[in-house]
Amino acid sequence: MNTIEISKQREQDAILFLLNKIKPIFEMPNVTDIWVDDGVVSFKEFGKKRTETDIFLNEQECINIIKNIANHMDVTIDMNKYPVLEGTIPCWDARITGVRKWVKYPYITIRKRPSKIYTLNDYIEKGQLSIEKANLIREYIANKKNILVSGGTGSGKSTFTTAILCEMAKY
Repeated sequence: MNTIEISKQREQDAILFLLNKIKPIFEMPNVTDIWVDDGVVSFKEFGKKRTETDIFLNEQECINIIKNIANHMDVTIDMNKYPVLEGTIPCWDARITGVRKWVKYPYITIRKRPSKIYTLNDYIEKGQLSIEKANLIREYIANKKNILVSGGTGSGKSTFTTAILCEMAKY
């Protein structure tokens, strides 16, 4: 390894060390979202509501996570114009958003890729989609109609759209 590669590896190791407290949550297969809000760590599993944990990250730990990932990405966080980090956590293949201003405490969200591709039937089984609505989506697909998926941050738009795309592959 050359010096640049060694430096990047050290940065990754430092990031993984900083994220060590939430690693067990990240490794849970059905977890799709992790939040650090006022230092309290919570998570969401596919088909379930947000769950608060007893894990706490202090303000400096949150700042260090945001700063180290920004540094690894060669991104400067401008505290006056846009004090937000939007990027990817190396080694975890997960998206991260970290906010350092506008809130009293650094805020972090981590969006993990689902461990599996969910189908419309998975949504039906979890009680998140009725059979009637699933059949309507299938009818729209068969008739080549447009389908619009919308929702708030972390509501599952991408995961649900992937389920629709999987259904489209059958036609």
